[in-house]
Amino acid sequence: MLPFLLVYLALALFYLATQQRRLPAHFLIKALPILLLAIWNSNSSGWVVAALLFSAVGDIALALDGERYFVIGLGAFLLGHLCYIAAFLQNPAFQPVSLLPIIIILLLGGVVTWQLWPHLGKLKVPVVVYIVVSMGMGVSASLQRPFSWLAVVGAITFMLSDTGIAVDKFLRPFPHRDFLVMGSYYLAQLLITLGFVLSQTRL
Repeated sequence: MLPFLLVYLALALFYLATQQRRLPAHFLIKALPILLLAIWNSNSSGWVVAALLFSAVGDIALALDGERYFVIGLGAFLLGHLCYIAAFLQNPAFQPVSLLPIIIILLLGGVVTWQLWPHLGKLKVPVVVYIVVSMGMGVSASLQRPFSWLAVVGAITFMLSDTGIAVDKFLRPFPHRDFLVMGSYYLAQLLITLGFVLSQTRL
């Protein structure tokens, strides 16, 4: 596992360090860490692999300019979240430890929706659907049995990364947006997949 983690971190840091330079095929460089995660999980759950592949498609789409590509990216990540939900709900159970993260996830999703709603324009429906599904992914991670804090923290971090994109696009730009959004995104995907894999080995 350690060599994989080192390669993953190296690829993620390389993209974070070079994303402002717009290197040739930068959109593929952006997706490389996630594709590596998909390869690493190839012997795990097919749902997790599918989630990662859809995420890679979303990465590429969001690296391109234009509202059309934004909607494509949104759709790809939506499908990725649905695949994560399917993976987490293979053996669900509500446990006392699940309550706190579920409350945090619902509050976060509600506040984000309330803040964004007046600014979404014609994208109200797709954005709100996406927020609801991302909340569902976080709740389903909280219901995974056995419970995994890695997966839950990863799901919440994913929501925070998505929130950064939404705030920058619909409310106001903020400093170091690209680094913060992509750094939290790479961390989220790593925590989710590690949490899922390690929890399954305990079954």
